Amino acid sequence: MHSLVSMTKDYTNNSLAQRTTTYYVNLLLEKAITEMNEKFPKRLADSSIPVNIADLGCSTGCNSLDTLETCISAIRQINPDMPINIYLEDTPANDFNITARLVQEGLRKKDIKDIYIYCVSKSFYERLFPANSMDIIFSMTAVLWIRESPCVHENLIFCYDSKTENDELQKSGEQVPKETGLLF
Repeated sequence: MHSLVSMTKDYTNNSLAQRTTTYYVNLLLEKAITEMNEKFPKRLADSSIPVNIADLGCSTGCNSLDTLETCISAIRQINPDMPINIYLEDTPANDFNITARLVQEGLRKKDIKDIYIYCVSKSFYERLFPANSMDIIFSMTAVLWIRESPCVHENLIFCYDSKTENDELQKSGEQVPKETGLLF
């Protein structure tokens, strides 16, 4: 147990790259939630159905907190009474006791209420959720493991940092496909 706690503290203390990524993703995520509300205004108006948010590759959860707070804040600005389900996904090797505790304590410190946290101990190469059950799915740095682009359909809002990602693709001479970009 000592080495697991030590590993978690080491990871948390050495996650500057992930926290930097979080800052930029949060800006994009706020924009995506605003766009979601403009495109589907009834979804966030109805408090009888909780918003479902998933973090793929959550690890210990320490890097999820800022992004989850951003999602919650953006949603609650639209509907202050909206209940929110949060699904933290990582491989079965992850210690979800630590993950759930860190996320719950972090949200509790911010006095965020009516939040329900679930842990999904499964690879994201497998089906994680029923069809049409999720509202927001993000992945901070685990997205590099995705083998293929997510499916594109009319109700999916893609959000990407067009400046950094598109600039890199253009430097390599590749065309930037319009359906690329969910890469949170």
